[in-house]
Amino acid sequence: APPPLAMKRTQTLVRAPAMDILSAAAKGGVSVKSYEQIPKAHGSKAVMLDCGSGETGVYTFSKVPASDGELVPTMMGAKFSGSLWDFVSKHVEEGCGSRQAIEFAEQIVSRVEELAQASQADIQGGPADVTVSIILGLTGINREAIIASHRAEDEETCFSEMLSEFLEDVTDHIEGVLCKDSVVLFRVFVPRGDQEAHFELAATRYLCKLMWPELEKMGMEHHTNKHIDNIYEEALRRRHARDCNPDDGLTITDLRRVCRSVREQEALRKKFRTFQNAQGVCDRASFQAALDSDNALRSILVMPRLFKGVCSAGGGSMQLSILQRLSDDVELFSVPVGNTVPIKARRFSKPVTPEEIDRWKQHVVHKIRECRLPNESTGKGMARGLFICISAFYYAARSAQLPERILSHREVEAALTQALDNVDREDQKTVANLCNTLTYITTVCDPEESFFLFKRNWNYEGRDYTATWALGWWLDSGDMVG
Repeated sequence: APPPLAMKRTQTLVRAPAMDILSAAAKGGVSVKSYEQIPKAHGSKAVMLDCGSGETGVYTFSKVPASDGELVPTMMGAKFSGSLWDFVSKHVEEGCGSRQAIEFAEQIVSRVEELAQASQADIQGGPADVTVSIILGLTGINREAIIASHRAEDEETCFSEMLSEFLEDVTDHIEGVLCKDSVVLFRVFVPRGDQEAHFELAATRYLCKLMWPELEKMGMEHHTNKHIDNIYEEALRRRHARDCNPDDGLTITDLRRVCRSVREQEALRKKFRTFQNAQGVCDRASFQAALDSDNALRSILVMPRLFKGVCSAGGGSMQLSILQRLSDDVELFSVPVGNTVPIKARRFSKPVTPEEIDRWKQHVVHKIRECRLPNESTGKGMARGLFICISAFYYAARSAQLPERILSHREVEAALTQALDNVDREDQKTVANLCNTLTYITTVCDPEESFFLFKRNWNYEGRDYTATWALGWWLDSGDMVG
């Protein structure tokens, strides 16, 4: 397995074109580094296959104007069961023209609009000549297989070679049977664990900005008001330090000194005249009233102080992204303990015993510390602030019947503990998911100063979104994050 990742990266990652696996294989193979090159979206549309450890998501992304005229992403997606690893492995057993390649091709064509229309046109005898570029994003077990394949001495067991042959068969079936005269180009992208965390943060942060007023209605009013008061108090302290009378109110210069970005400063400059008095200053009450009535300004000023990061997990790993306090830098972590790991490693029997759960919890804590995530043993302290929990963490919350609102650490810990005590021990994956989520939150997050929102699906102006790393890639690649 690849070594655990625990590194700091800024939000701006180096972008480079992805490599076409078929043409690269013909030239003598592809290195892991070339697979890690981040593909750039060209044009206003992109298709991504999110190939995880247990299922495959097919996503089509585009850009449309919102009600305020700004471009926002659209996201159409559907999933089908089975990992790419399973499809490829069974294809090798069956050989060329396997049922696996045919099924994979049919799943793609039925879920990608251009190919579905071309297939229908082909059936009706009309023109079906379209060209579709599809990015395969490999995570979890698929990522592990790609990395391991470059250590393999036997080419017949090399996953890269197996994948290349499989995609050739899939392409042949799409172009030769389902959508004649069409052209399908596959490009493979294998995001590292820290890249996956970066993209998940980009997606979740964007959706939070888009829907901040709705999030405030989910139990965040107290936290919002606290941070508005903190902004005013910080500006007062700085003014008082310069021997000025703090009772005179604050000027725009006072408030801009506590801003954390140029974006905050510019937003305050534009809005300040609406709540200043005749002397060009504002008092606490007028500042509070101004932010109460202005969703956009409140989002710009409060969200960076309140929203701290994303907790996510899948079959192969758990990710954490934490925004740094005084900058847009992000600390990214990946821990190789997903909810299928104890099952595949045969650490769980059926039913899972209490002793196995305790041993697995200890293993998760060990891996968290090994990967240097925030915890009491690192000396950096535990994670604090609002964390949005997505993917497998979201499903753990559903298993625990947690409501979709802002929850305290104690509420989450109590609900997950009770759910783990009462879960069907025959359901190994749910046991692992609850165990991972509970151990992660109690080990990494501060019990007094962290709170959580478990949310996967979002809706903005009638458009549905899912906070996935694939959406984050599209936002980042399409220069829509800011």
